[in-house]
Amino acid sequence: MPVTIGCTALPKRVARVAYFGQLDYFECNLWFNGPVKAASWKRWVDDAAAVREERPDSGLLGVVAPMIITHPLARGVATKWQVAPEDRPLLGHFRASGSSTRALDWFVSQIEAPPVVVFPTPASFSPSATNREALHAFFAERGAAERFGGAVRVWQPAGLWDLQTALKTATEAGVVLAWDPMGDPTTPPDVYETLEAEQIYWRLSGLGRSGPLSAGHLDQLCALAEVRENSWFVFSSPDSWKDARRFSDAVGL
Repeated sequence: MPVTIGCTALPKRVARVAYFGQLDYFECNLWFNGPVKAASWKRWVDDAAAVREERPDSGLLGVVAPMIITHPLARGVATKWQVAPEDRPLLGHFRASGSSTRALDWFVSQIEAPPVVVFPTPASFSPSATNREALHAFFAERGAAERFGGAVRVWQPAGLWDLQTALKTATEAGVVLAWDPMGDPTTPPDVYETLEAEQIYWRLSGLGRSGPLSAGHLDQLCALAEVRENSWFVFSSPDSWKDARRFSDAVGL
């Protein structure tokens, strides 16, 4: 698979088909906070399929998994997924509960085997032995590969995880690691070019900047693309639409 480039949000006044005319991939978080109406999701799927008829490598639609699988419900946080009162203490962190299992089952039944399913975990999901075991158990059982029709399963950690521990955990679980190579000041850029991983899902936040990525940061990403072609570059930066297209032009896609 060549380098795949996309964003995590549609730019204003840009239709889905027009978006896919310039970028191949979109990470959609519609399912994160609750169920999506079948008709609404069908429009997304149909638009992506229409693009693939002309450009088979484009129209790739990734989806973010339901929040109650990965995120505990903090006080004041609401979700549209149905949650039984007795399940609230068991939500998130890949723990099994009746509510999260029903949400996952519904999610799997509706998404029609997309190319990517993303499981982001919050900072509270620390690199403890208990959490690593829960992650391994989830992806081996309830979140097993065959349930998603061959989709790439991506885990995106946050908080105290360091790169090597996160990569080892993801590899052992049989999933692809999502990481921000520009959001980790403790890791030298050349380390990313020598990682032992078949795929990496680079998820680029923009370092808290309010504008587009610098030319230096784009050069860093181009260097990664040269040595790690089997990768995703997914922009969630403040100016992600512009950043992704600049990067696409820079790598000649």
